[in-house]
Order: sequence, then structure tokens, then C-alpha cells
Amino acid sequence: MNRLSLTVPFHPQETIPSFCSRLAVANGISSVMEFCWLLDLNHMRIINGDVEETEKLLQLAGVADLAGRRLTKTGVFYDINGETLARSSVVRGRLRYCPECIREDIDIQKGRPETRPYGRLEWCMTSIRTCPKHERLLYTADGEGTVKSFDFAPMMIAEMARLRDHRHPQLQPQSDFELFFARSLRGSREKLGWLDDMPLYAVGRVCEWIGATLLFGKTYLVEELSEADLALASQAGFDVVRTGQSGFETFLRSMHVDFWVKKTHTGGRALYGRLYERLAYESNDPAYSDIRTIMYNVALDSLPIGPGDRMFGPVKERRNHSIHSAAQEFRIHPKTLRKLLKNSQHVFGDLEPTDERIVLPANEMLALVDRLRGNLSTANAAEYIGASRTLWSTLVLSGHVNSSLGAHDDAMYPLYRTSDLDSFVDKIKAFATEDYDPSSAVTSLANAIKRANCKFSEVLDLLLGGKLKSVSVDPTKPGLRGLMLDHREISRHTRTTESDGLSVRQAAAMLITQDQVLRNLIKSGRLEIRNERTSEKTRTYRRITSLSLREFIQNYVSIDRLAANLNRTVVHLRRELTERGIYPAITYEEVGATFYRRSDL
Repeated sequence: MNRLSLTVPFHPQETIPSFCSRLAVANGISSVMEFCWLLDLNHMRIINGDVEETEKLLQLAGVADLAGRRLTKTGVFYDINGETLARSSVVRGRLRYCPECIREDIDIQKGRPETRPYGRLEWCMTSIRTCPKHERLLYTADGEGTVKSFDFAPMMIAEMARLRDHRHPQLQPQSDFELFFARSLRGSREKLGWLDDMPLYAVGRVCEWIGATLLFGKTYLVEELSEADLALASQAGFDVVRTGQSGFETFLRSMHVDFWVKKTHTGGRALYGRLYERLAYESNDPAYSDIRTIMYNVALDSLPIGPGDRMFGPVKERRNHSIHSAAQEFRIHPKTLRKLLKNSQHVFGDLEPTDERIVLPANEMLALVDRLRGNLSTANAAEYIGASRTLWSTLVLSGHVNSSLGAHDDAMYPLYRTSDLDSFVDKIKAFATEDYDPSSAVTSLANAIKRANCKFSEVLDLLLGGKLKSVSVDPTKPGLRGLMLDHREISRHTRTTESDGLSVRQAAAMLITQDQVLRNLIKSGRLEIRNERTSEKTRTYRRITSLSLREFIQNYVSIDRLAANLNRTVVHLRRELTERGIYPAITYEEVGATFYRRSDL
């Protein structure tokens, strides 16, 4: 193939289409398409970076090395030096340039004036908006003859008439992002770790979207942003992504502030604004899949998002529950859940946030809700096991039945599991000693207590202690209603004709202490009392059992009594005992007197 006699220099930063167009003008042909036709070249293949066609062009021009400047179209994408660019990332049919560079080309380069300016590779990239040499924003021509011709030299000729009238563009130093993008075009892409596998065009777009959100709000309109705004946005976004995935996740969580302080929805659009719209509605490009996945995980890990919400499609899982979402899913009133959370100490204070803003991990919320579902209130639980109000109070106070919510709290009424109630009833019925005989003298629990003139607690103690020999269960009656007892047997166990107990004053005299100290000892459970009646059962007395008092005297001694026996003062004796590592078993703060364990002395 013959070499052209008239050629132009192929500059290091120049694109192949620009070089081809300048060759045409240098050879006196105003149209690059006509120039290619005359030389049996396919202009569109050259534009698209076809290897065979560009090699033919370079041979004609006597150029041996492309130096990594071939931008090859592959489907809807472009490849250059191992990087991928989207069609929207490349400016092909419009004239985009730096006026200062064009002026320098005209002044410095050789050859015909119309062949001196040349198009730079960076000018074709929408993500690069400034000239690194002159620190000015690039200019996009919009005059007649400068659009959709893919012919750089004629477009530049048409623009030269207006070049003198151009004001100096705004000062705009090249950013680190643009430097990263330009180096990537040359095959020297900086490692970012988590984004290294993402196509270059996607990295550029993500940086722009993140930065625009940071600088102009998540509902920004790109039509209202200038090229200078977008250049600043790309750099701001680049500052985020270069800190790694954790930095991007922190940025995403910062966008949740509206959810916590306002009554906004938890959908992707409400949370992330234009960033979400770009990725969810305006592009289904799989290049952004990792970004979508991160946004999805951050949203679900941080907020009460679940089935019924949308985050890049319908959400089918739930990782966090709010009071509102849990109330809807489990059909429990929100006020009940609030009380449950406060009672379980998952939430403290006055719970000022709304139901949607009190959030708990889904598994923890489920564990709490499971304590409510299928449970019974106090009245229903008593009815379930067939207990009167008095019997139920006895069972609760004695610890035989316990609320499924744990410790009692006035903010939350107690609830009882049917399984726990069934277990208790089965435990009671297990003490049956004989089969039920309707003709026998046994009667119901309530009637037996009434006829024996005793307390529920006394009968329970006898029953659970295995002291009753005549116990049966009526299979036709549920719960405790079916428990049958002999009131005469109960009466023999509970009746007292003579009292072997002591009054508070008698016991205080034996201990040589004050009456109030005895009452405190009784209240703390260290002395046993029982209600004793006369044989006529007309009056009940509270008496301290002699056995418990003897055991107390055998095990404990007051410091006052000990000091008197040793002929020591209380102060000196207490100091000596403390120095020997002997401390009170019962303190003054507890009962109003100090007692030591005899075994410690």
C-alpha cells in the first residue's frame, strides 16, 4: 500500500478519528468520509476502532505505533487498554475541547493552520471535565457544523471563527478523580480494592452520583448542575469510594438521618433519593450489582425494612423489626409491644420515638413476641386452671405459677403460658393417691378448704409435701376443679388445740432483744410463724414456732449478748471481730440488730 505524500503528525494524546480527519484536510479533502472512500477505507470502522481498518490508515500515514490510543467499540461498550467505557461515557459526535489548547496548537504546531489543532483522548470522556494543563473547564461546541459529523477538523474549522470570542472558561484545577480516570485510560489504574473489578465507566458514574448527593442533596436534579458542579461532585464521591467499602457504607448510613428524625418511608427512593433511582429505575446494568447489594444490605441491617417494602425489587426477608412492623406481622397492639420492650429493658426512658423508629433485630423481637403469643392474662389464666381469685393469688405469691415476662413491672401486666399452667396442674394431679370414687367423702379443693377452715397455702403445703393420703382426680372436670380431697384429713393436719408457739414478746424476751427486731426477723424469713387456732376455731393467732426460735438461738448470737457474756464493749468487740475477718451474718440495717453466726466465732 502506497504511503500518502501529505501527512500530519500523530500526537501522543490524539485520537484516531481526529488523526484521520486532519489527514483528509491536509490532502485537500474537506470530508473525512470522502477521504476514506477515495482510499478504500471504511470511515465508521475507523471511528469504532476496528483493528484491520486502523492498521490500513496508519500504513497510509506512515505511523507505526498507536501507543494505546485505540478506542474499540464492542457492542454498546468501548474498550481501551483493558478498561471498559459505556456509550454514554464517550463524546463522539460533538466537538469538546480546551480553547487554550487549541490556541496553542495553532500557534505552535506546523502545517496548514486548519490541520494544526487535534483532538485529545481525554476530551472524549464525559467524566473528565477539565484541562490538566490550563486548569480550565472543557468547552462543548453547539454551533452549526459541530454536531454529529464525527469529523474533527471541519468541526474545528467551523468553531475557529468563534474561538476568538470565547471568554476564558472558569478556573477549575484537575481533581484527583480526573487524574485517576486519565491514568486508567492509559492502562495505569489506581487500585481501590473493592471497586477494582468494576468497569471504569461505572466507577466514574458512582463517584458522580455519590458526590452530587453529598453536595447537592439526595433529591438533586442533574439538569440544574453545571459542568463545574459535576466536576466537584465526582471528586467528592471519589473521596468516599477510595476509603473502601466501609466508607461507602458509612455514607449510606448517613442518609438514614431523615428516617430517624422525620416521618419518611423506608423505601429505597425515600432513603437514598437519586442514587437509588439511578440504580433501580434508570439502569439495569449488572456493572452496578455490587453497589446495589451493598445498599440493600446496609438498609436491611440498619432499618426495619421487610416484606412489603422495595429495595431494588420486593424485599423478601426481614432483619430488623420496628414496633409498627412487629405489631402488623404478629397482630399485637403497638402499646403492648412498647410495654414489653420497656419491661424487658431493651428500650429505656420514655420511648419518645414513634412506633416506626423503635427498632430491634428481628430475632430478638421474635423472641419477645413469642412470650406473648398464646399467653393468657391473669383472669383468663385463673379460669384456665379453675382457680378462684384467692387461690390464684396464693399460687402467684408462693411462686407456683410465674409470668412468662419474667420480673413483674407495673408498665406491663403479667401473662402466662398455657404450657406452664398445664405443667403445674399435671404436677398437682400427680399427687393423686387413689382413683376417684363419687361415693367417697372427698370433695373439691375449694369446698375442702372451706369445711376444714384453713388456708389455700396450708393445703398446698400438705399436698406438695406428700402428707395427704386421700387425694383423687375427677376426670370429668378440667384443671384444679377435678382435684378431690378429704376435708377431715386436712382438718386433722391443720387443727391445733394447744399452742406450742411463742408470741413476739415472749420470743423477744428469750433473745433479749426488742420486739421490732423480732418482727424484722420474721419479715426477713429467718423465723417461722404459723397461724394457730383454738379448738373452737373462732380466732386465729400468729405465733413463732418454738422449733424455729431454738434453731435461731443455736445458730446466731447478737453482738450485744456476746459483748455482755465476754464483759467487753460492743465497739471494741466489733473492731476485734472485723480484724479477725469475722463479719455479721445479719446486719443492723436488715433487722435493727447485729447477729453473728456462732459457727464463725
